[in-house]
Amino acid sequence: MAPSPLVTLFFVGWVHILLYGFNAVLYIVGMYLLRQRKSREGTTFLVVSSSLLFALATVSAIVSTLVVVGGYLSIPLPGTSPTSINLLACSIIEFILIHLVDWTAFTILLYRCFHIWGRRFLVIVAPVLFFLGETVVYYSELHQYITVRFALATGTPDQIRDFMTKTFPYTITTVVLSAVSNALPPFLIAGRMWTMKTRLQDIMHEGIEGSLPQKYNAIIAITLESGMIIPTFLIIYAVFNVINAKTGAHGDAIIVLSTMMPQIIALAPLIIMIRVALGLTAERHNVGNPTSLSSVSFRARTSQGCESVPHALNVHRDVAVSVSVTSSSDLEDLEQNPVSKRQAI
Repeated sequence: MAPSPLVTLFFVGWVHILLYGFNAVLYIVGMYLLRQRKSREGTTFLVVSSSLLFALATVSAIVSTLVVVGGYLSIPLPGTSPTSINLLACSIIEFILIHLVDWTAFTILLYRCFHIWGRRFLVIVAPVLFFLGETVVYYSELHQYITVRFALATGTPDQIRDFMTKTFPYTITTVVLSAVSNALPPFLIAGRMWTMKTRLQDIMHEGIEGSLPQKYNAIIAITLESGMIIPTFLIIYAVFNVINAKTGAHGDAIIVLSTMMPQIIALAPLIIMIRVALGLTAERHNVGNPTSLSSVSFRARTSQGCESVPHALNVHRDVAVSVSVTSSSDLEDLEQNPVSKRQAI
């Protein structure tokens, strides 16, 4: 038996408010920690993009609250009057806000990937193409979505089912393209770090001393875990859509998941901001780390002889990344000025 409209509205209301509160805590803490970041490349972009993302998530939470209130007032109960909240307009605004939140979150992930790969435009071509394809399909669905929302308010159950069938291909295509475009940057970042770790181990035949391999492994794992939040949620959303299209028994679950979507999408980039900020704080407290850059470079030169000095310089760039990152951040110091790295040698 399907839950009553009041039960659905209850879950829609408290779930999106709970997620928004969690995002608010992440944003406030991240902004506080980023204030301690001095003269670092990418700080301004991270602050501006995260602020824009949180602002969009805030507007989405407000609109979702209006939809919940309007939905409650529209239920024919004794002593209630018709609501003055335009649910159709709120639904269209929320539809557009979801993509704006997705676009901002994708830009943050793509920026991280672009810098970690040494500003190579070729690396980000595939994610950008998938996202552009998703954008085209998403806004092609807008007209159908407006029709569906109108039908939900005025149409018969058969008309509503017919409209949902028409929009199903758009929805699934959009969700799949969005999941792929949001999954590629974390995998590219993790792949870059794994490649650097393997290259460093191959050059240093005796292995890497200290906790450097563990740091690489921890950073790779955390990058994948936080980066896969959005694709995992989108896959779950797609599964419920497919099941609902066949059985028609999960419409309320889709409504709840749709309301959660903008807050879930905003979650992963805000976690990245926290990781970056915490990594910088730990770095200042780890100035006396015995596994210093100079000692690692010196071991590479002495173990391979004078002829391997050019390789030592290449290793130095990679080691500068890993040694400077002392917590679960995804190699923020890859964005440092390469001139300072050569001077350190």
